[in-house]
Amino acid sequence: RGVSTEVLEQLLSSPYATVVQLAMDEARARLVLGKPDENLIAALLASSLPEAREIAISQIGGETSWPWKSLRLAFVAVTTAYDDVRVAALKWCSERRLQRKVGEVLAPQLAAWLLSAPDAARIRHVRACLSHLWPKHDLPLPTDVIARLMAHTMHEVRATGIEMLAYSPVDASALPDALWQQLFNSEAPEIVAAGLRLLARLHDVQLSERMPLIVSLATAPTSEV
Repeated sequence: RGVSTEVLEQLLSSPYATVVQLAMDEARARLVLGKPDENLIAALLASSLPEAREIAISQIGGETSWPWKSLRLAFVAVTTAYDDVRVAALKWCSERRLQRKVGEVLAPQLAAWLLSAPDAARIRHVRACLSHLWPKHDLPLPTDVIARLMAHTMHEVRATGIEMLAYSPVDASALPDALWQQLFNSEAPEIVAAGLRLLARLHDVQLSERMPLIVSLATAPTSEV
């Protein structure tokens, strides 16, 4: 009792079940007293223990500004490895608005994390969240960082880079035809799908100016296109 939140986080990740149980008891006691420290909630949300994640999900559900007013909570929710948190995170990002200041830091953190080539399932979850987090196409990420993502050796990362480009303020009509062809000639369905969402940024007049591209898409042999 009386340990700091930092120490409690370390105890929650202990390999010893008895220690983890003691840490869980302390976490519950703090929450009962009405002390929902966001760092403690983040540690519970990232825990490998389903019981801990359930508590965190419940706490976030009762605080309507979470997880998107907290950078740490937002990052854990978007990059989680656990299905229960993914389901909750998609609900939160569709119903609650990401705070602009948090988004300004979250976007580059996500980019750095993606460049480290994490698990593909976790990357797909990030991609599923993007349209909800930045629906106004104002994802704050420099084009050179997006270019690094799009050039990554892992196709899941490349696809997410394309999605980030689609949800950024970039003028999609200014992209060269060679880039469009590269996207739609890809053998990875994720990249083709991301390219189509980027193409959806173009207006009818802009599409009509790229008739050869539209024809190639209409006659493409892949079902994704």
